[in-house]
Amino acid sequence: MRDRLTGETPLLRTFRNTGWLLISKILGAVLSLIYLAMAARGLHAAGFGAFALILGLAQGMAALVGFQSWRIVLRWGTEPLLAGRTGQVSALLWFCGILDLVAAIAGCAITVVLVRFLAPHFGWSRSTADHAILFAFVLLLTVRSTAVGALRLHDRFRDGALADTATPVFRMIGALAAVFAGASVDGFLCAWAAAEIATAAAYWGLVWYRVRPVTAGLRPADIAGVPRAYGGFWRFALFTNLNSSLASASQQVALLAVGYSAGAVSAGYFRLAHQLGQALLILAEMLSRSLYAEMARVSASRSQGAMATLLDRTNKAALFGGIAVFAVVAILGRPALHLIGGAAYLPAYPALVILGAAAAVQLIGVSFEPALMALGRTGTLLAVRAAALLCLAGLLALLLPRIGIIGAALAMLVDAIVAVALLGAFTRRTAAMAEAPSP
Repeated sequence: MRDRLTGETPLLRTFRNTGWLLISKILGAVLSLIYLAMAARGLHAAGFGAFALILGLAQGMAALVGFQSWRIVLRWGTEPLLAGRTGQVSALLWFCGILDLVAAIAGCAITVVLVRFLAPHFGWSRSTADHAILFAFVLLLTVRSTAVGALRLHDRFRDGALADTATPVFRMIGALAAVFAGASVDGFLCAWAAAEIATAAAYWGLVWYRVRPVTAGLRPADIAGVPRAYGGFWRFALFTNLNSSLASASQQVALLAVGYSAGAVSAGYFRLAHQLGQALLILAEMLSRSLYAEMARVSASRSQGAMATLLDRTNKAALFGGIAVFAVVAILGRPALHLIGGAAYLPAYPALVILGAAAAVQLIGVSFEPALMALGRTGTLLAVRAAALLCLAGLLALLLPRIGIIGAALAMLVDAIVAVALLGAFTRRTAAMAEAPSP
């Protein structure tokens, strides 16, 4: 099915948008290797572990309370945008922005309680705990999910890529400043916080400049009435929030569990190995975001045949990509660890290979989540994520005390296999049911 205005097919548009997203992510990947090396070498294993735990806790909280509003914007904004109802789209954007802010404030309150509970187990001083809370506040309040959705809804992936470059650029500048100032955990936290603020400002600035949401004539009642205008709005919003929380838990819970059970040094090893494994998953993340935007268009047009075609072609490409990801991790993992962290981090190589395999599995199943989301199967997606997380928690409890970070990495690999297998089965079943003619 070709776009009436551009003549592009959904798959071509998906890869074009993925290309724009990849430009910023490739730049980010290159710079991240540099500032990650600065942090790993400057802070040493224990300091880097403490830094990693603070990052993991803040990112986990952001995922816990975030409503993934960009998905809501694409899910409910695509049809009115195509129909030319710009006022309705603007009301949706305003409502999602307010929802993000309220969730962020709630997250700040939860963070205070959580940090006070975990600080003694991580060996944090009162000062370190306070800094962890402040950093989490910045991460939570620099919310930009609605802005991301607004740009993607209007097919402004290039502008989103431009905004995304603020994160690695400002982290790089901040990391250099932190090293020259003495390479402290606080210094790197300030660098990361400044990057979050700059990225949020870039996203919202581009939304106002490019999208120009309608404000004239838009009443508070129009904004408050958004949930009533869309059937199943709250169900979709809550389920996408829970799904995001569970998906993030498979990453952050493992890191926090390593720090809780094995200490900051092991957490530093695990974080570096996981970071390198995930660096090669950039393509999967970008392709997933582009796919969701395209699948929302296909779903809104009621063309289920186009959905099946898009899924089939994407799955074939993802399979080759997954094999390539694992090969690169296995071959280049050890020299990459030595280059970035030095010889002290080489014990993390076995965990890196296992986490690379988990990243490859995630890449192979990249199309399943956006397909289920676009088809409105958020409940199915949530059930799969919950099952995979229970599997992860059980394996962490079983393996982490016995074989340390290797056990945590194996738990994440099994979590990825279980999630992708279940998502694939349900996606194929749902797509088949959608294509079946009504009796």
